[in-house]
Amino acid sequence: MIAAGLLLVACNERLGHMERMAQNFSRETITVPSGLVQVFDGQSGAADLRENMPKMIYWFDSTQCSMCNAKRLAYLDPLYRLAETESPFDVLLVFSPEAKDAKKTVETMELFDLAHPVLIDMNQSFYKANPAMEDYPFFHRFYMDAKGHPKFVGDPISSEELWTVFEDVVRKK
Repeated sequence: MIAAGLLLVACNERLGHMERMAQNFSRETITVPSGLVQVFDGQSGAADLRENMPKMIYWFDSTQCSMCNAKRLAYLDPLYRLAETESPFDVLLVFSPEAKDAKKTVETMELFDLAHPVLIDMNQSFYKANPAMEDYPFFHRFYMDAKGHPKFVGDPISSEELWTVFEDVVRKK
């Protein structure tokens, strides 16, 4: 009984900590740097990003396997469909490999039959432009408004409940 109570207190404390982190994260202004390389349909080139547009960002930092994540991106199709309809926003899949691995990452991604364009951060400029991201390791998937303020944190595809909340956030703009 005591163990269950301690577990409940620990879980409530952790939840409170995550809520405070999310509130602090929502006060940040996230910048998408120029100079990212876009890879799609076997080709790579300079990314042409639309300014003043809300964005759903999936950021894969250097601690994650870029190739492993790229192979599983087709599950994001519903997100792309939503982005193209009622309340337009951009979906950015940003991979930030170690600088020594960046060129190889681009070359390998060009070989994949990617369902959606990916952006390769050749010199970890996304992290450099947003150093606060280090303070929020759980928030590498987020939706931000056109001014760069996070409005939703998490992967909306991961559950029906999150998807419903995400749709409401996107429609509110």
